[in-house]
Amino acid sequence: MDEITNPALLIVDDKVNNLHATSKMLEHFDIDIHTALSGREALQAVLNTPFFLILMDVNMPGMGGLETVSLIRGNHNYRNIPIIFLTAEDADQQALLSAYSEGGVDYITKPFHPLVLSSKVELFLNLKLTQQKYVRLATSDVLTGLANRQMYAQFQESTLSYSQRNKCIFAVLFLDLDHFKAINDTLGHDVGDRLLKEVAHRIKRGLRQSDFIARMGGDEFAIILTNIHHTKYAGTVAQQILQRIDDSLVIDGVTLRCSASIGIACYPSCGETSSELNKAADIAMYKAKELRHNIQFFSNEMQDEMVYRLDLIKGLNNAIENKELSVLYQKKVSAETAKTVGLEALLRWNHPTLGAIEPSIFIPLAEEIGLITRIGSWVLQAVAEQIVEWRATSSDESCPPVAVNVSPIQLSEENFGENLENLLTDLGLPSGAIELELTETALMEDPDTAIRVLSYIQNIGIRVSVDDFGSGYSSFSYLRRIPIDFLKIDLSFTRDIGTSDDADVIVRAIINLAHTLKFKVIAEGVETQEQVKFLSDEGCDYLQGYYFGKPSPANTFSQ
Repeated sequence: MDEITNPALLIVDDKVNNLHATSKMLEHFDIDIHTALSGREALQAVLNTPFFLILMDVNMPGMGGLETVSLIRGNHNYRNIPIIFLTAEDADQQALLSAYSEGGVDYITKPFHPLVLSSKVELFLNLKLTQQKYVRLATSDVLTGLANRQMYAQFQESTLSYSQRNKCIFAVLFLDLDHFKAINDTLGHDVGDRLLKEVAHRIKRGLRQSDFIARMGGDEFAIILTNIHHTKYAGTVAQQILQRIDDSLVIDGVTLRCSASIGIACYPSCGETSSELNKAADIAMYKAKELRHNIQFFSNEMQDEMVYRLDLIKGLNNAIENKELSVLYQKKVSAETAKTVGLEALLRWNHPTLGAIEPSIFIPLAEEIGLITRIGSWVLQAVAEQIVEWRATSSDESCPPVAVNVSPIQLSEENFGENLENLLTDLGLPSGAIELELTETALMEDPDTAIRVLSYIQNIGIRVSVDDFGSGYSSFSYLRRIPIDFLKIDLSFTRDIGTSDDADVIVRAIINLAHTLKFKVIAEGVETQEQVKFLSDEGCDYLQGYYFGKPSPANTFSQ
């Protein structure tokens, strides 16, 4: 990480007294003053230091000022350095013209007054400082003062070139804060900004002088560990960074704890170009974020997983338009009579090249990438239209209610209840034609919103089930307040009936609790006669599972 240095100025004169006197005149400037006694010394100095200005004596023995400047201007790396010539008072007009033709921007005749020299130097110093300011704005992050994405790219390319020449290892670390959005949303962006600055400070504090850190945007940081002897060192540094970030901090009297996830890619094992290394580090970071507060080194298996994920995302975006989504239906029967009392709609996706994708894979992905609302609306529309078709072919225009699973993201959508009501009205369906199912975990994510929306839903006559009950963390106080009609026992408990005393006790307790709260009980995942008998004997109201039929297309159900 480069330290900020003062602008550098070079004075070239073959007389030591002149160098000393000129330097003395400029000592009030906050600059680094370098001196050279000859043209050759000046050329060497230019190679070693980026000067904002050169004061060049014209008349020097050996290589004179004009020849020296000609050589400097001959190199494209240094041709834009401003040069002021220092000339004798009796210099002829031709000599001055030669000075300008060689690339001088100005001249001062000896002896010169300190104010004259200072004013000219100040002009070029201000130009340099202004340039540095704009360079900093273009290459640094305003909030944290770290380098930005552009500067990161430049440093990475230079590190890559050095490592290729010297056969060195270096590591790229991508770091992303866990749950930073929640901090921003709950405590405000001011607190979030101060947290980012503190995180930047903590990361930077543990790096070597030769290492590099940049803020890539949002809550994501990139770190380059240069010239490391072994990839394990990158893991050690990453672990130390996580530990420093873990330490609590107090902002406006609020104690915050923050964690991060880090992905690591090393040159050359994970890639031989900047693009390959960045992609590898990003994939590793994504894997780390799945686990939270974690460090992951890139592997080829991660690459395969990411390609698969990207294929899913691409396919999911077009699944509706390409008619790849379908709805299957499974019976729900009365535990007392075994007659069909309802159906559950189950979404399926058949990818054209990957085949059937499990709902447990594509539904969370749809929630993550913001597609679940559109897909959920499509399911409700498809189910409602299917009910209309069934009713049209039924002798008494009746049809058992169909339960549709709803994501918590859908539930929190503005006007969800009104839109559902309008859908049923437009198709001429009674409100009881559709029921909703939400998982226990989904309800507890935002119970206040659930209470508000489900109250509206229930008031218009739509019944609601809590799905997978027993697998989450319901608060009984909220459970009493949330307007629901059914509790659906999680299939993990149903599956163990008769083989686990704990499962029997839990199922019995859920049934008793539900009935105490005036809820009906549905057991899903029923597959054996033993399970049917146990659930019926314990007073379970409804049963669902392969024992009564697998999920099937709509045309297999005659209404």
